[in-house]
Amino acid sequence: MPSRRAQLLVVTLRSALVGIAAVLIATFAGIVAAIVLLIALAPRSGPQNGEVGWDLVTLLHNYGLPLAALPLTVVSVFALAFALAFRSFYRPSADK
Repeated sequence: MPSRRAQLLVVTLRSALVGIAAVLIATFAGIVAAIVLLIALAPRSGPQNGEVGWDLVTLLHNYGLPLAALPLTVVSVFALAFALAFRSFYRPSADK
């Protein structure tokens, strides 16, 4: 039977992996959402205006990306997933 310390280490590592996976999934979802919003909100130029295409730098300058909120969002997603996973994985021996 593994020691209590070893069990806690395994639970902590599993929870950390769940937190990292949640950040990766949230990042992917955020990128997809940003692309959809940029396409939906971007002004379209018709053939009469000359060049037709997407200028990503102009789109980012016009619509902006709150870069200050990005680290807070990443830490929040990781902390929430870690806490939920830790709560789910950690079961004191009295409950078993």
